[in-house]
Amino acid sequence: QPTPTNTNQHQPTPTNTGLRLAPSPSVMTHFEEFPRPLAALLGFALWTATLILIQAIHRWYLILGARVVPKDVIAIGDQSSYVPAKNLSRSNWSFVKRITRAHMNCVENLPVFGALVVVAYLSEVNVDTLVQVVLVCRVVQSVAHVISISPPFILVRMTAFIAQMVCMAKMTLAIHAAHPSLCEALKPNFM
Repeated sequence: QPTPTNTNQHQPTPTNTGLRLAPSPSVMTHFEEFPRPLAALLGFALWTATLILIQAIHRWYLILGARVVPKDVIAIGDQSSYVPAKNLSRSNWSFVKRITRAHMNCVENLPVFGALVVVAYLSEVNVDTLVQVVLVCRVVQSVAHVISISPPFILVRMTAFIAQMVCMAKMTLAIHAAHPSLCEALKPNFM
């Protein structure tokens, strides 16, 4: 004898704050309906992973080409502890540093962006355009960082970074405007 199934297990769960705790089944069943904010968050994470993959491939190229001493090929924080061989060019060495910094920039910003996207999505705040702009600007910033540290590329990086910060600020304001009680819940309770 079959057991009855709960047909409401994927339905939005009402709460007193109006936040949606679980996506409806239609959101996740068709790719074309995949929410843009979550797609942008996934894109940001994949871009971060792509940068580390490029970094790893380049490091293996340097090791296999005997351009660095393999036992010292590790990165600690912002400092790279590669021990360059005599035949490592200055531009190759500079690329190592730039790709590491571009990756770390992504790692530093991903949690903030992720938190804003998840809160906006759960609170049903429309940030579709903002998240797409953040993702495009993040890619532009990283590519400019990897290509060069000349003044024109620094200007491109800074412009892309400022655009990302403005979009994230607008996302925060949109969440606050839609759910002021959410921000009130974050205030510390002092006696």
